[in-house]
Amino acid sequence: MYSDSSILNIESDTGHERANTIIDKVKRYVEYNAQNLEHKDHHILIAPIDSADDDILCYVEDRPKERKKRVSQIKEYVIRASAHIIPNLHFHVVTSSRAGKVAYNILTGKTKEHSYVLNESIGALETNKHLNVSMVKRLPEEFYTGNVLNSYFADGHFDMKREGEKVKTFLIKVMDEGCVKSLDQLAYLNWLLEKDRYKSHVDGILAIYQTEEERLHDNLGDLWELNHVYFSSLERLQRNSIDGSTFYQQTSKFKRKKVLLYEG
Repeated sequence: MYSDSSILNIESDTGHERANTIIDKVKRYVEYNAQNLEHKDHHILIAPIDSADDDILCYVEDRPKERKKRVSQIKEYVIRASAHIIPNLHFHVVTSSRAGKVAYNILTGKTKEHSYVLNESIGALETNKHLNVSMVKRLPEEFYTGNVLNSYFADGHFDMKREGEKVKTFLIKVMDEGCVKSLDQLAYLNWLLEKDRYKSHVDGILAIYQTEEERLHDNLGDLWELNHVYFSSLERLQRNSIDGSTFYQQTSKFKRKKVLLYEG
C-alpha cells in the first residue's frame, strides 16, 4: 500500500515461524528498504492472526494461543535485529483485529501527529480543574548528555507546577500503538532515569497515546518494566475530570494500576 510519502507492507503471522526465521525476514526488509526506499517512510505492519479472522480463514493446524505474547515476541525480534533504529523504517506489531486501524493511522499520517498530540495534551493538563497545574517548557539540552542520539529525545520536557506543591519535572513521549520504535525510545528514556543519566532532575515520563483505544490495546510485552513511566491518552486528558487526571503505571506484562501525579 502506498501514500504520497509512505509505503506500507502488511504481513500476517500464523504464529508457527521460529525466532530466527522472523529475524531473517526482518533483515530482508532492512535490505530492501536500503536499496529501494531511502527517500520514503517505509512501514511494515506484522499482524499475528487472532480470533478476528476465524470467520474468513480455515486453519490446517490449531491457531496458536497467547496472541499478546506473540506480539511482544515479534517486537523483541525486531529490536534484536536492530531494524527499529533506521530512521525511515518503522515496524508495527499488533494482532490482526487491530491491524486495520493501525494501517489507517499510518496511511493517513496520524502516526506523524506527535506535535499536535503533545500541544493538545499540555493544554488539557493545564485546563484540568482536578490537576490545577501550569506547564513550563524546558529545553532538551538541559537533560541529555552528548552521547544520547536526538532520535531518542522525548517529544517534550516540562516542569509541572501546582500551588503549594513541589515542582515536578516530566518528559513527554507521544506513543503510536504497535510501533516498535516508540516502545524502544520509551524504554530508553526510562533506562536513563533508572540509571540517573539525565543532567537535570526528572520525576517521570508521561507516555501519551492519541486515543484510549490505542492505549488499551498496545502491548509492551517484555519491555513492561517501565517503573518511571505513566500512561494516558489525549482523549482521556481532555475529559477535564478526576478520570482525565488519572494516569496508569505498568505492574506486569499485561496489567496496569491507576496513578495520580498529585494527590487530592
